[in-house]
Amino acid sequence: MRAPFSFPLVCCVWLLLATTAGAQVLPTDQSPGDTTGALSDASQNPLPGYRVTPYAEPGQPSPWQRLVHDFLNASGQDSARAFLQRIPPTPSAPDQIRELLLALEPLSREQIKTLLDRQPKGSSLLPFLHLVLGDRLAAAGEEQAAQQAWQKASQSQLVNAEAMRRIANEANAADAVVAGLMIPLTGPSAAMGNNLILAARKALADYRDVNLHLEVEDSGANETTAQEAVRKLAGRGSRIIIGPIFHAAALGAARAAAASQIPIITLNPRQEILSAGGNVFLNAFQPDAQARIMARHAMRTARLQRFAILAADSDYGRLQAQTFAEEVTALGGTVTRSILFPEQETDFSNALKMIVQTDPEGAKRRAAQGAGKELGPLIDFEALYLPATARQVRLIAPQAALHGIVSPGIALLGSSLWNRPELLEESESLQGAIFCDIDQNSRDQFNASHQKTLGIAPVPALSMLVYDSIAVLAQLLRDQRLGGPQWQEGITRPNGFHGSAGLVRFLDNGLSERNLHLYRIDGKRIVPVGAPPGGGAQNPPRRVSRPAPAIEVDPQPQPANEPPPVDPEATEAEIPVLPLSQ
Repeated sequence: MRAPFSFPLVCCVWLLLATTAGAQVLPTDQSPGDTTGALSDASQNPLPGYRVTPYAEPGQPSPWQRLVHDFLNASGQDSARAFLQRIPPTPSAPDQIRELLLALEPLSREQIKTLLDRQPKGSSLLPFLHLVLGDRLAAAGEEQAAQQAWQKASQSQLVNAEAMRRIANEANAADAVVAGLMIPLTGPSAAMGNNLILAARKALADYRDVNLHLEVEDSGANETTAQEAVRKLAGRGSRIIIGPIFHAAALGAARAAAASQIPIITLNPRQEILSAGGNVFLNAFQPDAQARIMARHAMRTARLQRFAILAADSDYGRLQAQTFAEEVTALGGTVTRSILFPEQETDFSNALKMIVQTDPEGAKRRAAQGAGKELGPLIDFEALYLPATARQVRLIAPQAALHGIVSPGIALLGSSLWNRPELLEESESLQGAIFCDIDQNSRDQFNASHQKTLGIAPVPALSMLVYDSIAVLAQLLRDQRLGGPQWQEGITRPNGFHGSAGLVRFLDNGLSERNLHLYRIDGKRIVPVGAPPGGGAQNPPRRVSRPAPAIEVDPQPQPANEPPPVDPEATEAEIPVLPLSQ
């Protein structure tokens, strides 16, 4: 990375978001470190959702990085004016314009509006903010407001070309980049495939200024059919492939893509897919990441030390239980018991008896240890981790109370599977319980825009993954217009991409991560309680009046060994179960 004082204009690169290089996300309850030379009191009016300390290299942040961090967390126009006085009038070098837009890309609509409000009159940063705000408004289906924002941006020569591309409402199809999309189009999962095509159409419409053409193939359900689909997509000029969803198909497609030297973004969370080699990335909700986040919250924030685990005897449940136990142990805590129940269970009394050691075997062991004849529940833990579905948690919570496990005295902790309205039908036994999930506000906004554009809401989680994969490619192509790197290098950029539910990053190891947030049961409501330790990192949309975006579907005969039917309206909470169980 260039030295921060070598080129005077480089400071503008760091404005507004300091995640462009080597960013470390901090939890909201930790200090950002040394802020010598702060523009103003950073605690007065921070940028909502922003809590990032940049590092130029391992070690202490540079003076410019501290300055930018303070600006983003400081209050009002005074700090903006002070910052602008320390930099040249405008960022003019092409690479600096590009870096500034990269810094803005991951920010939400609310964050962009906040920064606009903080700019003094005539700020050279206004056109950059208006350009990105237009993108956010267009994605929400607010076309007229988006056009107005882009018109304001176009008045500056710095971003005029980018603004006019958006205003023109079309891309140059002559030099289009072809991408392949592998999804189920036949058999029991065909309805899900239709939903995914709608999500793809919306993504292409939201990035209408980008020269991206999508070829669609039936992924099938096994390695053989998936490998054949990859060969067909390669034959039609696909330079990158998105999908498939199911494990066997994703593994086969990854191997075929690696052999053909075609990059691929699969939509399945199984990390063994990465062993296929080549440029393979996983865009999926990682269930084990949620277990780590909850363990860190329980031990670092809630200061709990002893835990019990109750999970389904499924791939998802076993992974959650194992990861939570490993993280607790690594942090110096203790897991007293970890019990698995049958995946389709509705009566959890036996499992709960095993948790509190009143089952026959537990009672026998305790009696042998001299516990006496009257053996009540043994609650030798401070929290119960319960990564079960909302439907199961509704049944477990009141039964757990009968066995002495009562929240908030005994903390109840959960995963994103909890985040369903039906959970609140049994809220009395869940008061104070906490779980983690992706940003609900961003997801609500995406659902609203999807409803406005396509008439479908809520958006199934797999549709969100398809949308995000195409959005990532589109943002990379926008960056390439400004001189950015090819996708293999650009996809792992530290500041990430703007996705359907907030920030999306791809790591060098091929995994993706999304920021997770903590939520608490409060009466009949689910309320946010802030970002979890580690900032929520999982690992250490636009209505247009033009013809449908270019998607070509080549339907194939129904493949053999099709997986079981999948609910096309499945929410994000159910998605970790689906790919892991196939």
